Amino acid sequence: MTSMVVEYDTEADATYVQLPSYDESAVERTVEVMDSSVTVDVERSGAPIGVEFLCAPAEVDEAMLAALAGRYPALDFLSLRMALSGHSLKTA
Repeated sequence: MTSMVVEYDTEADATYVQLPSYDESAVERTVEVMDSSVTVDVERSGAPIGVEFLCAPAEVDEAMLAALAGRYPALDFLSLRMALSGHSLKTA
């Protein structure tokens, strides 16, 4: 299984997490989960393949994660938290 990859765009102040199943060509639509501060790219089946937070990785808070968990409970939140805490971090 591929690990999650976190990309932080300093200019946009946005964090994008590529989930292990990420394939840019498979993005069917983007779903707003919490206002516009958390969005999820999903494939045709509705499975999440990428998550965007409109903040720096260290600023992702429990409310954002709770909203995400409420909508996509099958996500691996332990791996997501580890990725956001600096593991596999790439700055764009």
